[in-house]
Amino acid sequence: FDKCYADTLSNMQVWWNSSPYRDANIYIGGVNRGCPYQPDLSATWVSQVSAMGWGLIPTWVGPQAPCTSCTSCSRMSSDPTTAEAQAVAEAANASAVAASLSLGQTVIYYDMERYDGDAVCRGAVNAFVNGWVRELRARGHVAGVYGSPANALDWAGVANPPDAVWIAKWDNRETVWGLSPLPDSLWVNH
Repeated sequence: FDKCYADTLSNMQVWWNSSPYRDANIYIGGVNRGCPYQPDLSATWVSQVSAMGWGLIPTWVGPQAPCTSCTSCSRMSSDPTTAEAQAVAEAANASAVAASLSLGQTVIYYDMERYDGDAVCRGAVNAFVNGWVRELRARGHVAGVYGSPANALDWAGVANPPDAVWIAKWDNRETVWGLSPLPDSLWVNH
């Protein structure tokens, strides 16, 4: 499940005992993280929640596409070279925060909200995703990206495609298959 804030240990225990969920998303940082103050998120919290049995999904919410419809979001550069350099810095920061939380060499997802744009915008985001993946891999992590099926289709073609994708399609279907236009043949095991 996905909550804005890392919940209290007691609430996490209630969720563990009373819900069907076994994995929880945690927003570990980024300039566009919706809940910037995380009073319960610490290495101790990660250790104790993991000991309960929870799988944790660290997510970084940094600059968004230059053509995002989000008016209050910080955006990456529309220049692909600059966007890729920004991604390298974001990945380095995400890796450092993950280490400070004792998350180890885990998958870290980049939250790239849906964007509809021209070739310039898509080129910048593709360069960003490429840099994110390359830098996280260099730091020993599995590189993931959260986003829409149409945007993920672009990411599949970059030099360093994400190792894992977390696809969001608001169609009221509980499945990871048939997320058009993303073919089921991509990221089959991830």
